[in-house]
Amino acid sequence: MVKKLSRFMLSGMVDCFKMTTAREEAEALLRTGWWGSTSIPVYNSRSHYEWVGISCNELGNVIGIHLSLYYLRGGLEKLNMSSFPNLQSLALGNCSLNGSIPHEIGRLSKLKYLQLSYNELKGILPFSMVNLTQLLELDISHNSISGSIPPEIGRMWKLTTLRLSENNLTGMLPLSMANLTQLLELDFSHNSISGSIPTEIGRMWNLTSLQLYENNLTGMLPLSMANLTQLLELDFSHNSINGSIPTKIGRMWKLTSLGLSENNLTGRLPPSIGKITQLSILNIASNHISGSIPPEIRNLENLEYLDLSDNNFTGPIFSYIANLTRLRFIYLNSNHFDGSISISIAYLKSLVDLKLARNNFTSEIPSTSMDEAEALLRTRWWLNLRIPVDIAVEWNICEWDGISCNKLGNVIGIHRYYVGGELEKLNMSSFPHLLSLDLSYCGLNGNIPYEIGRLSKLKYLRLSYNELTGMLPLSMANLTQLLELDISHNSISGSIPTEIGRMWNLTSLQLSYNYLAGRLPPCICKITQLSHLDISSNHINGSIPSEIGSLLELNYLDISSNHINGSIPSKIGSLLELNYLDISSNHINGSIPSKIGSLLKLNYLDISSNHINGSIPSEIGSLLKLNYLDISSNHINGSPLGNWKFVKTQLP
Repeated sequence: MVKKLSRFMLSGMVDCFKMTTAREEAEALLRTGWWGSTSIPVYNSRSHYEWVGISCNELGNVIGIHLSLYYLRGGLEKLNMSSFPNLQSLALGNCSLNGSIPHEIGRLSKLKYLQLSYNELKGILPFSMVNLTQLLELDISHNSISGSIPPEIGRMWKLTTLRLSENNLTGMLPLSMANLTQLLELDFSHNSISGSIPTEIGRMWNLTSLQLYENNLTGMLPLSMANLTQLLELDFSHNSINGSIPTKIGRMWKLTSLGLSENNLTGRLPPSIGKITQLSILNIASNHISGSIPPEIRNLENLEYLDLSDNNFTGPIFSYIANLTRLRFIYLNSNHFDGSISISIAYLKSLVDLKLARNNFTSEIPSTSMDEAEALLRTRWWLNLRIPVDIAVEWNICEWDGISCNKLGNVIGIHRYYVGGELEKLNMSSFPHLLSLDLSYCGLNGNIPYEIGRLSKLKYLRLSYNELTGMLPLSMANLTQLLELDISHNSISGSIPTEIGRMWNLTSLQLSYNYLAGRLPPCICKITQLSHLDISSNHINGSIPSEIGSLLELNYLDISSNHINGSIPSKIGSLLELNYLDISSNHINGSIPSKIGSLLKLNYLDISSNHINGSIPSEIGSLLKLNYLDISSNHINGSPLGNWKFVKTQLP
């Protein structure tokens, strides 16, 4: 009976203790002022384990406080650390906390995760933090913590993650941190830490990420760092480290990112760098590295970012760099490289940016003019990269796809497909020698720029099958040397400018499948060399000008699918070279002129879907070469052929 009573009393005491502990924790939470506010409401003040950001164990003890990204404001001392003996995780990142880290934080002896990053904390790291020997992750980055890193930090031997970056820490790296052999990530970047990198760092062999950039570190790179064979990321850039890059760096074969830029490194880039075949980022810019690029660099097949700029490298840039097909950024500027530049570098499929300026390169091929090179590069239609103009002109752009040049290296032909964007990307005034511009099927949009009229020597202009809009610019009339003009299959609107008659050398004019309106200007008939005229599928109205009989060289005439009215002019019989005639799907009336029988070379004749009346003239029987004849959907009478469509498959 006594034993049972004792058990009952003991059980009651334990339950009472649990309730007291839970109540104390709830009261400690409420005293912070973080719960019960508008930002973190409390729905049930008696059940703190249900509050936002609180997690508890089976006994109801608080083991986790997670309020990252909540606007808490005020100091961390609001939280009574001694009230949470079971706390394992405290995450208050980005909470606008200010003040210093309280000494009482060392009482959280069971803490495993401490996250205080992105706040406004200042002061020094409290010595009591070294009591947190169970800690696995410590992140106090992005604050204003000052002072030095306590040497006793080595007692936190279970740490796997240690982030103190973006603070105002000073002093030297403590030797004791070599005891943190479980550490995977170490980030002390963006501080004012001085002194050399201790040799003992080589004992932290589990490290996968080591970030010490933007500090005041001096001395040489320790040879022991070659022992960090699990390292994936290493960045010591923006310090004052001197000496050479250790030859044993190749033992860090798992590295994917190596940053040593903005230091005082000398010597050569060791050939062993070629053993780090997983490397995707190599940045040793702004040092005093000399010698040539080791040929072993060809083994870095995963390399995407290469920055060797602002050093003392010499020798040629070997073409095998072009074999590194994943390269996206190449910065070799401000060195002493010589020899010629292999254009194969420019054709790296993934390349985004290339800088080679301020070297001693020579060119073995004639240079294209600076203006032409710059104009081509600005379109972004070639190479998919931003090439410095002073380098591009040495690459003989005349060898680029779609570019042809004369003997002097001037661009005379531009032929591209599927480039997209607007035509105005191409600076027309930069190509005074251009003879041919073919940008059909390019996905171009926008207007035809007025500046196109500056291409005074142009003979061939093909812009068909794009998405061009707007009107035909009047400046096109300045293209008096033009032989072929094809702007078909676009969305050009407005009327055909009367100034088109000044393009008197034209032999082919194709404006079909647009939204052109207005009349067919009689001045078009002044282009007496015209052999091909196609303005079908537009909204052209008015009658066929009688002056059309002046186009004695015309071989192909298609004005179908418009709103043309009036009669067929008898002068059409003067077009003795005509092989193809289609005036179908208009509003043409009157009769078929007998003069049509003079077109002895006619092979195709379609006058269907109009309002033509009368009978078929007997002279049409003279058209012995006619293979296709369609006069259907008209009002022709007095003949058995009144609604006749005839396709002759063989010559008689």
